[in-house]
Amino acid sequence: MVIGAFVATSSDIAARDRELIVKDQMTQISGYFKKVNTFFCEADVDGSGKLSFEEFKEHLKNKVVSAYFNALGVCVSQAETLFLLLDRENSRMLSLNEFTAGCMRLRCNAKSLDVNLLLHETKKVSKYVMELRKCLLDTSVMARRSSQSGESKQPTGC
Repeated sequence: MVIGAFVATSSDIAARDRELIVKDQMTQISGYFKKVNTFFCEADVDGSGKLSFEEFKEHLKNKVVSAYFNALGVCVSQAETLFLLLDRENSRMLSLNEFTAGCMRLRCNAKSLDVNLLLHETKKVSKYVMELRKCLLDTSVMARRSSQSGESKQPTGC
């Protein structure tokens, strides 16, 4: 009976610990989003709801803002590279959603899954480039042969 009470009490404590950990994590994430939102709103000087690279770069010139952004866990030493990483649509403008999602991605350290995904994608691109290279070489060889023989053949398989 004593062991049963001990196990039940331990289980209750563990459940409360999990709840506290989740609540603490949610509070941290909420605070982070508020800070990122504040940065965005202050940097969007024209009030367009979009952040241009010029607005972004200008806002980071303020040492307090730069330190604040570094405190968010995002390095600002290469502002243009940072902006391009955040600009998923390549529009040279950042929406609030694009900005906050990008900052959240950059805030977290690369995990094994991220690195392996990059390796996988790199292998796929490399394979495609090699196939394209082979196709171009085949086309070049065929073009040389047809110009030497006076024929006009179209390459196949590309």
